[in-house]
Amino acid sequence: MSHLIHSIDERPISARELAGLTLGKKIGEGASRDVYECSLNDKVVIKYEVRGKMFQNVMEWNIWQEVKDTKYASWFAQCLDISPCGLFLVMEKISIPDKKMYPKKVPEFFTDLKYNNFGMVVKQLVAVDYGFPIIFKDNDLKKKKKAEWWSE
Repeated sequence: MSHLIHSIDERPISARELAGLTLGKKIGEGASRDVYECSLNDKVVIKYEVRGKMFQNVMEWNIWQEVKDTKYASWFAQCLDISPCGLFLVMEKISIPDKKMYPKKVPEFFTDLKYNNFGMVVKQLVAVDYGFPIIFKDNDLKKKKKAEWWSE
């Protein structure tokens, strides 16, 4: 488990055991989460809530539950499972597209258009980091805005 940050060592042994079994290579990190390959399934990633108590995994899970059976679903990477307390979130894995593949317009409900927050599933650009509040209106998908993509 040398690839895990110090915080996992402070968790109960069951969390350390699960992490050692399922978390592969660390492939990303954000304000409160680290993202790992899943050593059991190369088609998914595991997001581990590390820093603070922002509950981004829980927010992302809840947003996915709201959109998964709607016309908005195609804009989001699927959340497949979440641990009972929200510490671990399983999400479908995306590929990183070339910047020229990002659309010039996006649904207006997307507010954080950082390149790293999006990726490709097959040929569809999807949000992969949406653990923030999103407010939908009936016509949001039809109403698009000019995308102003940014990098760190």
